[in-house]
Amino acid sequence: MIPDRSSVLRFLLFLNLLLITLVFGLAFTHVMELPGKLLLSGSVWLTVQRTLYTSFGPFASVVEPLGIALAWTLAVLLRHERPAGRLVLLAALCSSAGVIEWFIVVSPMNTLLNSWAPATLPPDWTATRNRWELGHVGHAILFGAAFCSLAWAMLSLPRHFKH
Repeated sequence: MIPDRSSVLRFLLFLNLLLITLVFGLAFTHVMELPGKLLLSGSVWLTVQRTLYTSFGPFASVVEPLGIALAWTLAVLLRHERPAGRLVLLAALCSSAGVIEWFIVVSPMNTLLNSWAPATLPPDWTATRNRWELGHVGHAILFGAAFCSLAWAMLSLPRHFKH
């Protein structure tokens, strides 16, 4: 039995919510760790950076673009559904803004941190740390908004729809 179009779109919306939730979870982890990490000395903070997050980048580099691409695809496919189509468009915009914010704020700090050694941190290392940490807060806020928009879109879809 071939599923109908509304079932396929509903499944894709669920898959999109899952992908965005995974990215939001990674970003929110940084937010929850922030108070404790601000108490660490520079060498300990840098050591934590290099050991704790080794799997974040490779995982996010796959899941995040898939989630964003699926959000834009669904924004087009659900554009006639109100309010779900607009909510998915909002999720696509927020998640796109989230990855742009990450590339502008966090990625340059990652490049800088990769050149540091725990024993030879620059005197102004806290400025880099703060930008890295707060960049993840912004990322989490934007992906949190995308998550909420997608969840609301799922709840707003009628049982059966034509588009």
